[in-house]
Amino acid sequence: MDYVKKKLLDGPSVLRNGNWSGSLACFSARFAVEFNVDGTGRDVTFAQVERHMRLGIAMTAELVKMITISGSEPLLAEAAYQLIEGTQMNAAHHLGRHWV
Repeated sequence: MDYVKKKLLDGPSVLRNGNWSGSLACFSARFAVEFNVDGTGRDVTFAQVERHMRLGIAMTAELVKMITISGSEPLLAEAAYQLIEGTQMNAAHHLGRHWV
């Protein structure tokens, strides 16, 4: 499970406060999340496709927008759940911090 957590977070095996891309990665593994084309969302999307954590469905010619889906991977979803649970904050709190 530690390997899956490290792969999901691109390095660490614990989700820390302030790791925005890590919390987005956890959400995308568990929920149908569509990322906006801002800096963080785009970086997370591209990194997850690159690390085989999401599946790329389509991309614009200018590489501006990529449409992705999360694969059906129960081990990845469980690792994402454990990472969020380990922060002692609920998922709604983490998700709410991305709209601030």
